[in-house]
Amino acid sequence: MTRKTRIHTQRAMQPAVRCRAMRLNVMVSSVDRDIRDFLGGKSAGEDLLRRLYDRVLDEPVPDHLRSLLRR
Repeated sequence: MTRKTRIHTQRAMQPAVRCRAMRLNVMVSSVDRDIRDFLGGKSAGEDLLRRLYDRVLDEPVPDHLRSLLRR
């Protein structure tokens, strides 16, 4: 690739990169924010765990796993 072609390619890619980065900033969800807060030490993570796993807590424990836990 020649220098001139490389420069044109870089210029052509810059708007796409900027546009994609802007879209990513807009799409930050509340779960993402909770993860960042937890990793940054701003929260203990209770709300995050509830959002991620609360629906799983309502599922019944399979019988074969229950029998293993009783041993």
